[in-house]
Amino acid sequence: MAAQPCSRVKIKPFYPAAILLLLFTTSLALPDAGARKTAVYDAPEGYQILSLMLEDEAASWKLDRVGIYGYAVNSESMPCRRIPQEFREAVEDLTRKPKMRFRAKFALKHKYELHSIWGATDFGITAVSFNSSRTMAVAAVIRGCGAMCSSGSTYLFRKVEGIWQKVDQVCETLS
Repeated sequence: MAAQPCSRVKIKPFYPAAILLLLFTTSLALPDAGARKTAVYDAPEGYQILSLMLEDEAASWKLDRVGIYGYAVNSESMPCRRIPQEFREAVEDLTRKPKMRFRAKFALKHKYELHSIWGATDFGITAVSFNSSRTMAVAAVIRGCGAMCSSGSTYLFRKVEGIWQKVDQVCETLS
């Protein structure tokens, strides 16, 4: 008795690619599991200060578009020991901030997008911290600049006649 050839189901070539594409895009679209537990950052003055900081960064990087990681990064990941004494109270406030999620409330001249996954060239920013009289503020930024490369700095702001102004940019790093 001669062996019968096995019957095979023929899959059209585009099906495996379509299935992989569906699986890949579906996994990217899944919401962050911690998103519902994360507090929303809702500080108008904080967004004003973060906007000043991001505009400064975008100008120094000569960017047309700004990518922002949508969650406040941990201030402990960016230690800066050269903070002037007058800003220490604001720095202490920064370390007590819970994990927060940003909304699209930035007032930037540059186009920007909030991302739920930190991309290689997105800006990671802390929440803004203030001194008790809300006349001084501190925020930090970190940005990837390619494979095995990042930069960051801590910004110091002072409120002068009701307007937030950048006082200094300290602890600038590039690795």
